[in-house]
Amino acid sequence: MLKRLHVLFFSFFLVVPVFASEPEMTETNESPTYYDDRQGGWYWYEKDQIPEDKKDELPDMQTLWNMHPDEFQVLIDQVTKKAVQNPTEENVLDYIKMVDISKKKSVAFSSVVSLVGQKNPAFSGNENSYPVNAPGQRALLQQRETEINQTIANNIDDFAIIVFTSESCGFCDSQSDILEYFNNMFGWQIRKVDINANPAMAGKFQVEITPTLILIQRESGDFMPLSSGVISLADLKSRVYRSIRHMKGGADPEQWLMHEYQRNRGGDPLQHVNASQSGMAQ
Repeated sequence: MLKRLHVLFFSFFLVVPVFASEPEMTETNESPTYYDDRQGGWYWYEKDQIPEDKKDELPDMQTLWNMHPDEFQVLIDQVTKKAVQNPTEENVLDYIKMVDISKKKSVAFSSVVSLVGQKNPAFSGNENSYPVNAPGQRALLQQRETEINQTIANNIDDFAIIVFTSESCGFCDSQSDILEYFNNMFGWQIRKVDINANPAMAGKFQVEITPTLILIQRESGDFMPLSSGVISLADLKSRVYRSIRHMKGGADPEQWLMHEYQRNRGGDPLQHVNASQSGMAQ
């Protein structure tokens, strides 16, 4: 019994300093941390209150004028959204200022492009390649039409057209009328093939749709599809013209849409590339 009392007595002196050394909690103005305030925060859909920013003034006009386009785009987006969200006179005035300087920059850029283009027609094309007036456009169309017709007529002995048809094809008659016009103009050999009567030939050219037109080079046997479905006379002439130039090596794929009169001029996409290669060869 005496021994048990001694143990309790000494235990009391060991415990008291622990409680005595624990500091007292004092109130502070600091906001509670996540662990101190577990009943609030993001998990309870409470967000920090963001104080309203003071009104951001626009930079002066000289700064806006010299601003990098990426920075200017960010700023005008912010100003626009702000004016739409809160259309006060001040916000809308800022928006109008940004739009005004955007227009002035656009006019300035267009003016310099026009000036430099006029001074350097070889880089930007010229009035003959891209006419904008009616007389120039009429002359250009006439030049293109003459070149297309002459190219097709000069290759009457080198190429022919195969047209695949079928009895159930309702569009083949319309295509046949167009081919008749083409034949009357140029006198080309045009052969009609029924895919049902000649499935092997249709399979050779991978024809599944009628009418289908194929351009054949007589000497080499090379061929190129012209169309699957009905095409107009103008489209037929244009595709035959381009295909002839391409199959005879007169035009690179990049020059597919180019006409021969545009070679080494503003309308030639490879003008400067070919010129550089010619200079290196010399």
